[in-house]
Amino acid sequence: MTGAEMEDWNPNDPALKELKAPHETAGVLRWHRARVPSKKIMEMLGLRATQLVGALQKASEQESLAAKVGREIYDSGFPEQETT
Repeated sequence: MTGAEMEDWNPNDPALKELKAPHETAGVLRWHRARVPSKKIMEMLGLRATQLVGALQKASEQESLAAKVGREIYDSGFPEQETT
């Protein structure tokens, strides 16, 4: 992208809602996959355990739906964390 294209970039562009737009995995699911302890995720985001479970379930369902309809899945991941 050129500088002019970057300035014109619109995160609310309808094209980003297209069925074939890439799906970005939710951060809570990426942290979970990187083995960040649930307690640490809850502390960082200010969530209760039930809220974290709900967020993980929602993220998993969204990713499954994206895969089912053939959308590319972007999952940048995080470096693995120590569990101590």
